[in-house]
Order: sequence, then C-alpha cells, then structure tokens
Amino acid sequence: EGYASPFLSGKGNDDFVVRNDRNDVRVLQCPTPPVLRQGIAETAGLPHICVAGESNAGKSSLINHLLKKKLAKASSVAGKTRSVDLMLVNERLVLADLPGLPSRDHQVERLWRSTWEPLVASYVRECEPLRAMLYAHDIRWKVTPLVRSFLQD
Repeated sequence: EGYASPFLSGKGNDDFVVRNDRNDVRVLQCPTPPVLRQGIAETAGLPHICVAGESNAGKSSLINHLLKKKLAKASSVAGKTRSVDLMLVNERLVLADLPGLPSRDHQVERLWRSTWEPLVASYVRECEPLRAMLYAHDIRWKVTPLVRSFLQD
C-alpha cells in the first residue's frame, strides 16, 4: 500500500509524532545561551528538528502550518523571531524556530551578527539530539555568500 510517515498523521492515530487534529505544544523561548542550554537539557532524549532560513522566508509560517497552530511568530516584518524557540510537540519531538539570517535588504544584519548568529551557532553545535535542519528559502532571492557560509558550517 502507501508509505505512512511517522511524523504526520490523520485523525485518531496516536502512533504519529505530529497529528493533524490535536497537537499538544509547549514553547520554550531561549533568548540567551544559558537559557538555550537549559532548554536543550529540558528536552534531552527527544529528537530535534530546526527550521532555519533568511528573515521573511516563511520559517514560522511553515511551523504554524505543520502544527496547525499559530505558535511561531509569523510576520511581514523582518526579525520577529528573536530567540531560539523550542517547541515540544506531543512530548515526542522538538521543533526549533531559529531567528532569520539577514536577507538581501540587510534589515536584521546588526542583530544577526551581535546576538542571533552566536545563539544559532550555539544551538547547532551543542544540541546533541539535533537530527535535521529544514532550510526555508524564498526562490525569488539569490543565495548570498552569508547563506552559503551558514550552510557549510
């Protein structure tokens, strides 16, 4: 028959990590490295999947769509997500909404360099249970050297 994804489900199946009808989600906002380390410790033993990309590429909208909840800070204004937001989904998975890289208009470049880049680097390096990164990119934008560097690291 067909392949049944272990991550997404239809109604009534508790074997799936993310359910279409009822997801229990707890959000841990981690604006600093010490708080982030605590958040990683609190979710130890659960797989992490992070969502990265440039500002306004649709990271938070993607998470909200997957979870069928408006938990991630989606906005047309660049830089709405200002921390690593760990979303504990059904006590089985952690989705991490990362602050956006500066896009071609450089709106959040100063914040990225001073605060968000070290925070994101800390998450990616220190989160042992990180299993995957989803990278959201608006195909209307060219891939910048900063994006290439981020993805290579």
